[in-house]
Amino acid sequence: MNAQTLTQAPADVRKVEVWRKFLAIVVALICALSVYGINGRATFYYDTEGYLEAGKQVLGLFGVDLAVASAPSESKVVPDAEAVTEDTVAPTNGPPADNITVGSRSAVYGAALALFAWLGHVDIAVGANLALFWLSVWIAARVAIRALGLEGQPAEMAAGLTVAGALGSLPFYVGFLMPDLLAPILILSLALLTAFLKYMRASEIVLALSVAVAAILSHPSHLMIAAMMLPICAFMAPATAGHRRKVAALCAILVVGGVGERLVFSGAVTTLRHSQVVYLPFLTARLIDDGPGRDYLAVRCPDPSFATCALYEQLERPGDRRYRSDAPVILFSSDENDGSYALLAPDLRAKVAAEQLEFGLRTFLSAPFAVTGALVANTVDQLRLTSIDMTIPTPDMVGSIFSRSTYLSPDHADGRLLKSDREWIVWVSTLHTAVYLGSLLGLLFVLRRSETPEPLRLFILTVLLGIVVNAFVCGAISEPASRYGARVSFLLPLTLALAVWPRRLRKAEP
Repeated sequence: MNAQTLTQAPADVRKVEVWRKFLAIVVALICALSVYGINGRATFYYDTEGYLEAGKQVLGLFGVDLAVASAPSESKVVPDAEAVTEDTVAPTNGPPADNITVGSRSAVYGAALALFAWLGHVDIAVGANLALFWLSVWIAARVAIRALGLEGQPAEMAAGLTVAGALGSLPFYVGFLMPDLLAPILILSLALLTAFLKYMRASEIVLALSVAVAAILSHPSHLMIAAMMLPICAFMAPATAGHRRKVAALCAILVVGGVGERLVFSGAVTTLRHSQVVYLPFLTARLIDDGPGRDYLAVRCPDPSFATCALYEQLERPGDRRYRSDAPVILFSSDENDGSYALLAPDLRAKVAAEQLEFGLRTFLSAPFAVTGALVANTVDQLRLTSIDMTIPTPDMVGSIFSRSTYLSPDHADGRLLKSDREWIVWVSTLHTAVYLGSLLGLLFVLRRSETPEPLRLFILTVLLGIVVNAFVCGAISEPASRYGARVSFLLPLTLALAVWPRRLRKAEP
């Protein structure tokens, strides 16, 4: 073999590696963008319009005006009264009083979404979703390869993890104009910091923290997830070399940053708009829906000093009350028969919202076992809900949104998946359920193996606990809904792919 042949061989190997990496990334991108590509445009939800409206207000502070993209259509689709649930009840309550700003939606995410719409196409958000997700799995792959001695390059492994996630709900959330994808990204980042911090370089820690901060700022519920994960991550992290204290400190920084953003937002609203920030009374509605809250109000009310009694009066007024106590209906419906909170005066709505923590505490003290049982039951219900049905707009939703002026392009109402028979959703969700159950069993098997490295074991456990925390925050405090469960379920096959990724063969001892 001559010298030229010897020189050519490494070059050919490098060329093959480059092509292999390129093809892996292309396949991963195709899988991640598959739902967006099939639909032809991004999917959306009722709250997408709310985020765009909130973003418009933020951009307006900088002199940027976001104009509506679609005029009202001639026909208006009214949801069937027999199917009033969270995915059919639009936020139809009128705008709040001039001195009240609803803070339940992230101003940061709303501003980003509105900026993309102002730049020409709100679907730029799909690229942003994919970029943040890819960054999070690339960091995880880079660290895991070094810490666990895994084969391949970070880009190849990140592509493999993406394909694994695409076996579940990942593509449906990449193409979804909502901040839901940031919740699993947050859990992934927290698990990485908890299990692999001592193996991470400074640049990787900064990137992981940056991704986690972006996730926390995208929705208040993500801040709640981070706050609940803080003690879990601190307890799970190894105590050696001060690792536990470092993890606790980093998680605390994330939580403090999220709280700081809320304080800055409230201060800016107060200073610039001379307005009070209030949050929708999700906890109040949840406790009433579960029963203990309603029982407490039945004993406490009437009481003019307690604004929530005014909500109770609306709930107990004569008329059709079949759905009136459902949490989404309480919060959003302005129907004369079923509406309650939305029918109150704006200032009274603000007082009810401000009382929700006090109401929650008093309800718990009056019936601790009933409240605890409801919290556990709702969390379990949430863990069982993993369908992607709520990521695909229903005809009712499309009709409701496009029956009035909207910032969404008319093209968004013409997505191919929106027009097809929704029976396919049942089949896809059934397939996803099988993937999730199989992945969970696989992860439990990996956890039981004695040869599983301790950092990998901690990573798996933190991800699993993060999924439970997401179920508690969304299901027990807000409302059990498939959208909340499906958004994190793809972490199961993704984590299993990392757990079974091939390791480098050790050289035999001489």
